[in-house]
Amino acid sequence: MLKYIFYIFILVILRPEFTYTQRTAVTLSGQNIKQQADGTWKKYIALPQDSSGFISESQNPNEVPFAAGTPDNIMTNYSSLLNAAQKLEVESFASVDFMELSIAQNEITLSKAKLSKDKKAINELKTIIKQQIKDKNKAEKGYQNYFEKILEIRNLPSQNISEQERSIKKLAVFLGVQPETKQSKETDKNLIKSSDVSLHLQDCKIMRDDIKLKKRVVEIEPKFLFSFTPERLKSYFKEKDLMQTNANFLKIGKEYFLKLSIKLFSKDASKSYGFISKESMMHLEFINGKKEMLFALDAAPAQFENYTGYTTYTILYAVSSDLLGVLEDIPLNTISLMWSSGYETYDIYQVETLASQVKCIKSIK
Repeated sequence: MLKYIFYIFILVILRPEFTYTQRTAVTLSGQNIKQQADGTWKKYIALPQDSSGFISESQNPNEVPFAAGTPDNIMTNYSSLLNAAQKLEVESFASVDFMELSIAQNEITLSKAKLSKDKKAINELKTIIKQQIKDKNKAEKGYQNYFEKILEIRNLPSQNISEQERSIKKLAVFLGVQPETKQSKETDKNLIKSSDVSLHLQDCKIMRDDIKLKKRVVEIEPKFLFSFTPERLKSYFKEKDLMQTNANFLKIGKEYFLKLSIKLFSKDASKSYGFISKESMMHLEFINGKKEMLFALDAAPAQFENYTGYTTYTILYAVSSDLLGVLEDIPLNTISLMWSSGYETYDIYQVETLASQVKCIKSIK
């Protein structure tokens, strides 16, 4: 997901160093997970050992515990559902963990503000922490839900075949997994894919192609991604939305990056939104329920246009090759950004934007 080397694209390319203290944890379902150098959490298998310290072969952690004669498609669905639920459980654990760290950091800042008797900072931080606690509570419920789904999946072998089929159908909908049937092992034909949308590489326009620090830097032209107005402000923004966001991709050497350019058509918007902090999470949810997370490579403070006074933010995220493939094939449903003032979720209607941009950046040799 996030690469070990971070690139920040401003006027030149810099390569700041950042490392995490490696931590391990156990999820509610018993998954052993380890925090990577880039801050993400990934599952690892803690193999059992015998009294001599050698790895024991008494248990295969990937074994499917079904009785002989169970249909192949049910065992395949069991594995697919369990893998999906476990992945989502790890992602939701990471969200909760990150929020707890953010709250702790803000509480430290609040303590300092109280010592300096900065009333404005105190009030702002209290509001931010209050919202963050609400978001954390919501994330914890999601974490608990995925744990419960894992328990339901593990219970499948104890059910009869008709019960298993009904349970698999419900779990597949919840987890965004296409179940395999007896009749066919093909993927869902009804799943809308961005690759089915008419995409034309003639729309692929390069706005920069040069060399910096011995690496080729290619940046394609931004495209409109989404606009948004909070419900409470819709009476003030009737002709256009408060927020407009464009997106584009960069390729630096062999690494890919997504850049969001956000404009708020208000001079005072920064007071409500605040800023995007370094390593702040962006949640991506696709129409099939798949979820991914990206992390801001650097802080994105509010900037102000000279002539209009409007507020702008520029946020850069590293994108893995695997995620590029997902963005190309599966339409995005929502994006959620973690501002210093709290979370906000945006619906994506321009589903072809990122897919066409991925095609464009990948076509550049």
